Amino acid sequence: MESRDKIKKLYLTALMGRAKMFFRVGEYERALEDIRTGMMSSRKWGEKKEHADFLLWMGNICTSTGKYTQGIENIERARKIYRELKNSEGEIECNMDIAVIWTLKGDYEKGLGFYNRALRDGGEKIEKIAGIIYNNMGYLYWSMGNYRRALECFEKSLKIARKEKNLYSEAIRLNNIGAIYHALGEREKALECYEEAMKIEKIVGNKHGISRILTNIGSIYRELGERGKALSHHIKSLRLKEEMGDKKGMAVSYNNLGAIYREMKKWKKAEEMYRKSLSIAEEINLKDLMLRVCVNLGLLYLEKKRLDEAERFIKEADKIAKEMDSSSGKARVLYAWGRLYGERGNMKKAEEFLKMAGDKFKEIGDAIGEGEVYYWYAKLLGKGEFLKKAEKIFDRINHHEWKRKVEELKSRGGGDAP
Repeated sequence: MESRDKIKKLYLTALMGRAKMFFRVGEYERALEDIRTGMMSSRKWGEKKEHADFLLWMGNICTSTGKYTQGIENIERARKIYRELKNSEGEIECNMDIAVIWTLKGDYEKGLGFYNRALRDGGEKIEKIAGIIYNNMGYLYWSMGNYRRALECFEKSLKIARKEKNLYSEAIRLNNIGAIYHALGEREKALECYEEAMKIEKIVGNKHGISRILTNIGSIYRELGERGKALSHHIKSLRLKEEMGDKKGMAVSYNNLGAIYREMKKWKKAEEMYRKSLSIAEEINLKDLMLRVCVNLGLLYLEKKRLDEAERFIKEADKIAKEMDSSSGKARVLYAWGRLYGERGNMKKAEEFLKMAGDKFKEIGDAIGEGEVYYWYAKLLGKGEFLKKAEKIFDRINHHEWKRKVEELKSRGGGDAP
């Protein structure tokens, strides 16, 4: 009997391990197959802790595919079982994962509430967990545009990683600190952090980490207007993701490359990259990225004056945003509609949608999105006060590429009422 119980546990452990592997490379359907099998088997055999583990991971997969309500439902079911079993670590993990969902939905205060609950429930006393919580709270403050608080949280999590001598976590947290310095416009400090993180990632042989840092460095060069260097770093990042079979990462890289080619006005290449990204995102049901790419394709076709095609992709993005109930997604779609109405000469509608987009970007703390809306407000509607608002935002975050665009528009008399 004891031997049979041991075999059951080993089987469930193996299923979970394989599901996590599929999850990491974006093979969500295959991960779901193993999770569902694990849920049925653990329930049948009365293995409550394992059943809660599978429910938790079902919630994580729902979250990654944009099914946020189902994600919360599954994780709440897992949390109830962990509480019955007096498994505090399981409860803490559930609180953390629910915080992630509220963050993705754009309700940052609820997200903070669940992270603080995780700390109160014992996470503060378990250093490894505290490091993760502070790191995730850093992401949340980052999303809110509160970069100083984000920096404080990332530095706390870095201190814990170094105390634990956890090189893997140290590299991730250095990378995050670099990203905050990047957001603050302190690019030299950002590059120092990225280089230090890169050295560690090479020591531990973490290709995912190396790829992530290459992407971040590429983003700095893109903002500096050095598109050749930006392309080089993003392409190197893509090659690593291809080696690892990381479909989610590949889709993100293709989207990044599409954005750079679009800025270079290499329309065919941009369209090719965006469509590759969308194809993979649809294959693995990555809703958030599908939304982003549909908006990007819509904007690409707007710039090419192919307005019917632009509308088709903006409509698709709108549909996905409503399914996901994502504040950031809604902001992007409102912005795209505003641009489309402007191109069609319906300035009343353009103003209405751009105003809603600007308010939404401001609410979620997306400074670049807010500044971009103000730029187009000025360009399409001839309202100079909005160009000043855009200029103020891009000066504050020291975004070279957008600062250049604002200066170009000013030099052409853009933003002056016709």
